[in-house]
Amino acid sequence: MIKKLIKNISPELFKKYLIVFGFSFLGAIINVWLLRFIYHSIGEESMLHYTYARRVVTFASTILLLGLGVALPRYIGRSDFDKNKSKQLLASSMLPVVFITSVWFLLNTIFPELFTSLIWGELTENTVKLNRVVTLYVIGLNMHGVIHSYYRGKQSVFSAGILELFSLALIPLFSAIGATDLIELYYFMAVGTLICMGGLLIKIINKNSFNEFSSNIKLLLSYGIRRVPGDIAWAVFVILPPYFATKFIAVDSGGIVSLGITFVNLAAIAPTAISFIALSRSASMIKTDRHKLKREFSTLTIGMLAYSVALILFLNVFMTFIIEMFFDNNMLPHVSIIKRITWAIGPFVVFTLFRSLIDAAFKRPYMSYYSIISVIIFCLYMFLNRDDISIENIVNGMNLSYFCLAGLCIYRVIRIFRVQS
Repeated sequence: MIKKLIKNISPELFKKYLIVFGFSFLGAIINVWLLRFIYHSIGEESMLHYTYARRVVTFASTILLLGLGVALPRYIGRSDFDKNKSKQLLASSMLPVVFITSVWFLLNTIFPELFTSLIWGELTENTVKLNRVVTLYVIGLNMHGVIHSYYRGKQSVFSAGILELFSLALIPLFSAIGATDLIELYYFMAVGTLICMGGLLIKIINKNSFNEFSSNIKLLLSYGIRRVPGDIAWAVFVILPPYFATKFIAVDSGGIVSLGITFVNLAAIAPTAISFIALSRSASMIKTDRHKLKREFSTLTIGMLAYSVALILFLNVFMTFIIEMFFDNNMLPHVSIIKRITWAIGPFVVFTLFRSLIDAAFKRPYMSYYSIISVIIFCLYMFLNRDDISIENIVNGMNLSYFCLAGLCIYRVIRIFRVQS
């Protein structure tokens, strides 16, 4: 049975998965070690604030990408990976993303008190400064997002892996080594990312990259913009649990929830490797070889479900040891909450595995609809438990929403292969 399933994945495709997974795994190890380094060099409070700030960054960057992180690899795949067309699509994606992200930075600079109190739940000199450097970092991170999507669309897995490792792991690590506090850390990350992404963009594009500029922007935004409501919903969903913990309990509680979500995100590196390749590949194969695509995803689904179960069991058995190894005994009271959050690994893996396939198969933004439904479910759960907004109830609401999201994704994938085969 296992041998038959493995045969559904070609050696070339399996090699690509291994390359992407290898880079993602190495980046995950560095980021876990980075949390340990921040904890011991800057302090527990700074580490928890760092993890919450990462959720803030994810929230802002997801919305401000304008859906182009999905549109760019999709249309590169549909162009049959034409080199010149790919560069044109890259140039046409970068301009609106940099523009809207810069506007976001300027608004945060002009109205610092408003955005700081809204995002961080408290208004102090340090949170104002931290909010400013975090929003500056979002500009560089979204430039990374567009270039990474370009490599993703071309299925240049090695180049994309190097870029991801450097931008999301090594730059933060080197920044932490040189920083004396959290504000310096994010400032170094912002400047380093902006310089590196700007240099790489200049290296990739040429004067011909701006041919058909207007028509390419229209094409990309016509697909991407309709996904923005869903991106907003997903970004809200990602930030809501730690935000509720921060707003109604304490910033440190938001950091604990964010730390638990970090374990969930790290667990998703395997399906992320698949999703990385799946978008442009699925966009091409849906037109040419749907049955082969179905066999591949059947194999991958079985493998990822087994992976999720094994990982959840492992983390729940060894979480106390992991927390002691990377932090210290002061973090042990939070182990039970972090364990509970890891139950979201299963549905999150399903969501990560299927979202690229669904986006490739349909122009209609089904993933946007499902993200909105998930936010509604979380908010409804919190409303029903409004008299007891505890960290336990926040986590329970989050997990319930993840399971509903995964169920909707499974339903849509079944429809893809049943109705359109």
